[in-house]
Amino acid sequence: MFLEREITMWLIEIIKRDWDKACRRVETEKIKLADLLTDRLSGLAVKREHILQALLDSGLKAEAEKPKSWSDEDLYNFVNVLRKVAKPMLIALNKVDRPYSKKFIDKLKEEIEECIVVPCSTLAEYFLRKTVEKEAISYVPGDSGYNIVDRSKLSNKEVEMLGRIDEEILKVYGSCGVQEAIDKAMFDLLGYIVVFPVEDASKLTDHEGRVLPDAFLVPKGTTAKQFAGMIHEDLAKTFITAIDVRKHARMGADHILEDNMVIKITAAGARG
Repeated sequence: MFLEREITMWLIEIIKRDWDKACRRVETEKIKLADLLTDRLSGLAVKREHILQALLDSGLKAEAEKPKSWSDEDLYNFVNVLRKVAKPMLIALNKVDRPYSKKFIDKLKEEIEECIVVPCSTLAEYFLRKTVEKEAISYVPGDSGYNIVDRSKLSNKEVEMLGRIDEEILKVYGSCGVQEAIDKAMFDLLGYIVVFPVEDASKLTDHEGRVLPDAFLVPKGTTAKQFAGMIHEDLAKTFITAIDVRKHARMGADHILEDNMVIKITAAGARG
């Protein structure tokens, strides 16, 4: 795809600015190539683990100690893999209500294998949400349909618009796509999970009695102690243990959290 290639070439230009110098340092000073590239690309939020993964996936891990021997094709392949690892892409195809959209989307999906493609209509989503505010329909973002709850609050034109959205978008694509694009970007591309902290494990409430008031989006691999620090830095400093509320099981500081966990943090001198 054109956009993906452009991003890859842009990254190659950045790396090539001092590639020869980097190669000499790796081979003479025994500095790790991953460390040099991490420093070079840190401003782009490319992390060391991204580079190590790209070296492995591109088959160049064994050649990392002698990068001067890399061909232009080797460098391109490495950077192309690095882009996929560090900068995964999702394409949101807006305006799916247009008559030519379905054919174009189907063709594009066949051509694009590396990216998640989500058809969407931001205009339809906006209209549905504004209609919900009028208390004329019930609709949850991402749903495949809506229910009219008060016809008197809708004009004939609005009823007609709802019908078009239903026939041309919801029945064809399953949703307006906006929430789907957000969900796929967050959970599929970035690999986040949802964790619910509570203070009262029996009632699933915070100190104000609210049931499951907070939902934290955290990266996969987050530990119990790291999660405590996301709630408040003092909880991490005085962390004692965490409790998996559903399983009634205690977890140590290094226990890796799972999606949809309900967690109680116990810390010294602080509310859990």
